[in-house]
Amino acid sequence: MSKAKHRKTWEACTRCPIAQLACKHCLYRGVVPAEVLFVGEAPGKTEDVMGKPFVGRAGKLLDYWIEYAKTKIDFTYCISNLVACRPTDRMGGENRVPTAEEINNCAPRLQELYDMCKPRVLVFLGQTAKAECRLPHKILVHEIGLIHPAACLRQGGQAAETSNDARSRLAKELWSALA
Repeated sequence: MSKAKHRKTWEACTRCPIAQLACKHCLYRGVVPAEVLFVGEAPGKTEDVMGKPFVGRAGKLLDYWIEYAKTKIDFTYCISNLVACRPTDRMGGENRVPTAEEINNCAPRLQELYDMCKPRVLVFLGQTAKAECRLPHKILVHEIGLIHPAACLRQGGQAAETSNDARSRLAKELWSALA
């Protein structure tokens, strides 16, 4: 599938109720194909407005981790989520974890992105992404599980230490998988 067809198909998706509340569908950001595919849980408020995943505070932290890793080994990457629309019970409400039905409805979109990227490494951002991802990655690519950047930011005084651990682990594991 072409990037243009993928975008056209999924920007108009109405498979689940959260699509009707979304300002914009957040499909992916980065390059396609990509050696590394980052998969988070769902867009937040900033992402919903901007139409791209991981562009808020958590995204800035993820970018910091990625840039650090890129000083150790060069790689191409793409960033997405299990679902393309912000899960909330009402417009402007609080973020919530996507339901199994919402994840299943969006799984074909993520599968298409995975097929276009052909990644060598799949990085899960947070426990939900790792536990609920439906991609056939177990035997195909190297898998890395990291704390979600938003969870790291919520750790208060421990955030800097946790962030440094995550960025170092990402760099080390990418070096191991891609070198």
